[in-house]
Amino acid sequence: MLTTLKHTPSGTVRRALRSRFRLFISFTFGHENRAALSRSAIRGLADPAAGNVTVGSVEKLAAVFERDVEVLLIGQELFSEYSTVAIAYKIERDGFDSWKDHLFDFVDEFRRTADARLVLLPPPAPSDERIVALISSVVRSLCEELGISPPVWASRRYFLASPWFVSGMNSLKASALLEAPLPFRSNNIFRLSMNYPPTTP
Repeated sequence: MLTTLKHTPSGTVRRALRSRFRLFISFTFGHENRAALSRSAIRGLADPAAGNVTVGSVEKLAAVFERDVEVLLIGQELFSEYSTVAIAYKIERDGFDSWKDHLFDFVDEFRRTADARLVLLPPPAPSDERIVALISSVVRSLCEELGISPPVWASRRYFLASPWFVSGMNSLKASALLEAPLPFRSNNIFRLSMNYPPTTP
């Protein structure tokens, strides 16, 4: 059984999540409704608490966008200040260089709770591709450490066009090339292990 999260999203994060759902509805109605779903059904998908969502509706919509469907039974409280979605929004809000503070907070919370809901969803678009790749790498490493199966989105490769050495120091690049764990190297990200806890970047 999944435990209830103790943290609820801030107003900023909550508004961002609602905005994402509104954009999703607009996109759906701005194109041919190939899923043959009613307006109320699509609204229900965006706000499950306000409508009667069926697995069939989800599967129809997923088929249109060529996506797989995973059905998870969870409690009423899903979003947390330390989820992958919230962390990505915070980094976007506070600027790229804030990733260390926010990501380390996420790492501490995930290690403390081992709550799979924190990593259920990927960073929302249009997040910086480096942040998406980094969060994916960290999630994979943490899941390996805690013996949890990583979510489907984190198991994909987010290979960066240019290598990213997160230390930012040229003198440490050679060491980072040797020490970076596989989840990071597979996304073209390199970090030292000696200056960090085992799975933090």
